[in-house]
Parts: sequence; C-alpha cells; structure tokens
Amino acid sequence: MNKDKEIEALMHGHLSIPVIILDKYHQVGLNEKEAMMLLHIYRFGQNNVPLPTPKELAEKMSMDENECAGCLRSMIKRNLLQIDEYEREAVRQESYSLYPFFRQALTAEVPSSEGEQIEEQHLFQNIEQEFSRPLSPMEWETINVWLDQDHYSPDMIQIALKEAVMNQKFSLRYMDRMLHEWKRKGIQTKEDAKAQTEQFKQKGGRRTQAAQSEKLPEYPNINWLDKE
Repeated sequence: MNKDKEIEALMHGHLSIPVIILDKYHQVGLNEKEAMMLLHIYRFGQNNVPLPTPKELAEKMSMDENECAGCLRSMIKRNLLQIDEYEREAVRQESYSLYPFFRQALTAEVPSSEGEQIEEQHLFQNIEQEFSRPLSPMEWETINVWLDQDHYSPDMIQIALKEAVMNQKFSLRYMDRMLHEWKRKGIQTKEDAKAQTEQFKQKGGRRTQAAQSEKLPEYPNINWLDKE
C-alpha cells in the first residue's frame, strides 16, 4: 500500500462525536486534556470498551497513567463524568457515562473552585498512597458521597485516614464509621477530631493499665516431673 492509499484509508476512517463536547467543554471548566479524555472515553465506548482503565487511556494520550487516574477522579468529583452499573447476561458491569457533562453543558452550571478541586484531588491520591493500591470505582463514589452528600471536609477525612492507617485498618468502611461517629457527636473541625481521638486513646490506655494492675490468682507451683 503506497502513501496515498494509506492517507486515503485514514481519511475514510472517522468517528462521529457530539459537537457540544468541542463547543462547551471550556464553559463547564474542562481544560484541553480533560476534553480530549472525554473524547477518548466516548471512542472507547463506541468500540465496546465501556470502562477504559487509566492505563488504556494513557496509551492514547500525552499523560501518564497516574495523571489519567487523577483526571478521571477530578471529573467524577466535579460531576462531569459518572460510573454507571448495569447487568448484562447476569453479570454486573460498569461503564463511564458522559451524561453529567451534557447536563452541565446545557445548563451552564458553574464548577467548583480550582482550589477545592486541587485539595480534593490530593485527598484521593493520599488515600491511594496510604492504602498502597489504586481505589476502585465504588471507592471513588464512596469518597464523593462523603464530600458531596455528607459534607465531610477533606481535613476531617485526612484525619480519619491517619487514624485508620495507625490502627492498620486499610478500609473505607473503618473510616466511614469514624466519620459518622464524629458527625453524630457534632465534631466538625480537625482540632475537635484530634481531641476526641486523644481522649479515646487515653481511655483505652487507662483501661489497659487497670487490667494490668489486677492481681492474678496464685496457683501452687507444682513440679509434675518430681511427683511420684
């Protein structure tokens, strides 16, 4: 195949994309890399790859795998991308949906401030670093619920993460119980959370000391080997 035929074949290969992505991405707060990622996600979906991994996306872009993962988390957090669950042939599967982007593009919703986006992106990265593994899509959703619905601040979540790691509990469920308990007690600042944690540790320490101070019952020292 000569060059002219190769170019002709490339020109005939095309993908139909929604023009609104190109027209409106900047109005909803997406930069060029994020807009290109949406286009790649759309293309993967057309090729029956509903949930491309950060690695698969990185192979198509100028970003590495970690940057792609952070970009996905950021767009999900800002309600510009979501993960849908569906069932096919009795098997539960997941896929990316661009519906939130189209909704914002049509209603011109204002995205959250850049400072909040950076702070929350660091939160996701810190949890992955402390857990020594990438977060699953459902774990992303759990953290988004903490931020958007439960209104836990990133600072409070960071403290819960620190306590979980110190107790060797690498689980969002453990952190969720801690955050729920703080909310039930009206604890809303990181200072109050730290004070509550220290108080709990002190109580635990006193209980341990009390248990150690209890006199154990004495038993006769019998050497059974000497017994005739």
